[in-house]
Amino acid sequence: MTDPRLARALAREAGAVVGGTVYSDALSPPGGPAATYLAMLRHNTTLFAAAMAEN
Repeated sequence: MTDPRLARALAREAGAVVGGTVYSDALSPPGGPAATYLAMLRHNTTLFAAAMAEN
């Protein structure tokens, strides 16, 4: 989660775009977009829905 190099490399090779930070194994710092478990679910769902709407 703290090192985006793999995601960037995969996106570059696939011709895709990295659309944002998805939190899966850790929460964001306090005050961030995923500071609680519920906020993490809302944040990730919003990113996924936006990405699917673009495609």
